Amino acid sequence: MGSFFIYPSYCFKYIFLIARMNTTMILNSSSPSISSFFKDLTRRDVAWGILVFLGYFLTAKLGQFFFVQLHTSPAVIWPPVGIALAAMYLGGYRMWIPVALGQFCSMLSSTASPIAVVAATAAYVVQPAVSVYLMRRFGFHGSFEKGTDALILILVAFVLSAIGPGITTAAYALTGTLPATAFLTWGRSWAGGIFSIVVLVPFVTTWYPWQRVRSSRSEKLEIALSLLAVIAVDAFIFWTPYAGLLGIAVIFVLPVVLMWFVLRFAPRWLTLSIFLTAVIGIAGSMLIPSQTTTLSVQLFSDEVYIGFIAAIFLVFATIVEERRLAHRAIEKNNAVLEQALEKISGEDTAKTEFIAILAHELRNPLAPIVSAHEWLEIQQQEPESLAAIKSAQQHTLMIRRLLDDLLEMARVSQKAFKLQKETASVRDIVQQSIESTARFLQSRGHTLKVRLPEEDVFIFVDPVRIKQIVINLLNNAGKYTDPGGEIELTCERQGEFVSIRIKDNGVGIASAALPKIFDPFRRLGPTPHIGTGLGIGLSLTKRLVQMHDGTIEAESEGPGKGSTFTVRIPMRDAVPTAQTPGQPVKEKRALGRTRILIVDDNEAAAKGLEKLLVHHDQDVRSIYSGKNVLDAVASFAPDVILLDIGLPDIDGYEVARMLRAQGFSRSIVALTGYGQDSDRLRSLEAGFDYHLVKPVSVSNILAILGSIRQ
Repeated sequence: MGSFFIYPSYCFKYIFLIARMNTTMILNSSSPSISSFFKDLTRRDVAWGILVFLGYFLTAKLGQFFFVQLHTSPAVIWPPVGIALAAMYLGGYRMWIPVALGQFCSMLSSTASPIAVVAATAAYVVQPAVSVYLMRRFGFHGSFEKGTDALILILVAFVLSAIGPGITTAAYALTGTLPATAFLTWGRSWAGGIFSIVVLVPFVTTWYPWQRVRSSRSEKLEIALSLLAVIAVDAFIFWTPYAGLLGIAVIFVLPVVLMWFVLRFAPRWLTLSIFLTAVIGIAGSMLIPSQTTTLSVQLFSDEVYIGFIAAIFLVFATIVEERRLAHRAIEKNNAVLEQALEKISGEDTAKTEFIAILAHELRNPLAPIVSAHEWLEIQQQEPESLAAIKSAQQHTLMIRRLLDDLLEMARVSQKAFKLQKETASVRDIVQQSIESTARFLQSRGHTLKVRLPEEDVFIFVDPVRIKQIVINLLNNAGKYTDPGGEIELTCERQGEFVSIRIKDNGVGIASAALPKIFDPFRRLGPTPHIGTGLGIGLSLTKRLVQMHDGTIEAESEGPGKGSTFTVRIPMRDAVPTAQTPGQPVKEKRALGRTRILIVDDNEAAAKGLEKLLVHHDQDVRSIYSGKNVLDAVASFAPDVILLDIGLPDIDGYEVARMLRAQGFSRSIVALTGYGQDSDRLRSLEAGFDYHLVKPVSVSNILAILGSIRQ
């Protein structure tokens, strides 16, 4: 014990000398390589270097004390190995300086030869440096949050901890100063290194840097009780003679407590419990030596047992921690996704509301335009004027269809779209679609060839939506075909499907564009006199087809070679009846004279519609605000009220409720720019009998008047 502190003063001098040399080299820049190595050295680094030196030196001297005073191998308990590895991992390779000084100073006071001193110093510097390099190369993280961290550390402990003992044993052998056989000397040092790395390195890396543990009072109490349980079990195993009475069963007591740390707490608490076990176990063996075995054998047994337990539970802890962190990450991601979903849902709702408002605001000015066109059409016109009117009507109809497509797309995207399926005739659907597109195709000078099956085919579908599909494809073919083109519509049965194929000789589609032709807002490009459109027609068409469990395909040989669209709809559940629903219903004209009250704040639209209805021999009066409705009803006694919903003073829903509350039992027709399902439901609940979406043709109103009169 007298030589324990022989050389510490010399070591402090070496440390301060290196620090001073470092400062001088930085200022003078005499050596670029050494200067760059030390250029970011701080006082904090020097302080940590001194701390590492003291820890390494004192524990090494403690091992030598065991060897001299207790007659055991100093390598059995050799903490410097773990201290060196942890220091280089946390502080960088520059920590080789305090490690080398600690090893060198501790060897100076021993009986080792100068060759052995130099060899041991070099060996125990190279060993942690190589270990740290490989640990970083393989992605080791000192917090033990990944399942591979413990495996990497154990591999380093078992393989690389043999470097130092191997070089040192060789030096002892060359100088003839081996304390035991070469294998025994190397084996004890190797085992001591494994034990030191497995116990000390996880403890240091998980608790550095120090972080305050944020936990509840119950969690702190649980941790304290668990640590007391570890201490109690360790004291029972290593400090009392009663553990021997249990035989081999005693080795299972400690793992039970450690497993609790693995399952309940972060890895740092497990490393603390392992460290406490090592300290208590070794202290117990030294203070209460066994009567049957030597101290070296007893310490070696403790080392093997504690090291084995530490390795196993470190692996368990990293696996559990990785799973725990993954679970937390999933919960965090779920929370982020829920917030994103909520944000997207809000944005989608805002988008839908915007589309509805946009459609309403655009439809309102279209209403007087449509009425004006219809009024001009029934007047005596020159052929050129009549052609201009029809062209304007066609473009107005196109604008209306674009607005309808916008609303339909929003409804499909929100999954607020419901099919009204029934058994329908394919022949009737195709004929109605042709009638709806005839004017547009004729205005473009196209020739339409139609091929229908000899026997009618029935399908169980929403006939309105299938008609919409065919109309969209016919309009698309007419739009992207130069004037005077040819369009073919072929309908035939193919097994359990009905195939509707529309072929044109228009502009065609490039092969690169075919896979994306059905994407929303995907446009082929401008066409003469037509424009580009919104790019939602084909996307909406595909969604409608898919809602019927059908398929749609687009084919083209390239630009300028036309295109072909093929729709296949399954025929299942279709049962033909004597009178197939979905057949065209002829418009029912008004029978006789009807008193009609128009309520619309758009004076131009109201007057235009009034003029058209008067032309059709109806008795019409117009007012432009909701507050005057009750007085107008009392004085005029209308049979039908055409009521705008978006009135500036009192909205149409409230006006309808007021009328029904006052006992008005005649028909109320909503005349509005709002056309979504929710708008129709609200109008029905408010007391409306019909819901018409602007712009409204006079023929639609006459058909409703006819139904009302009947």
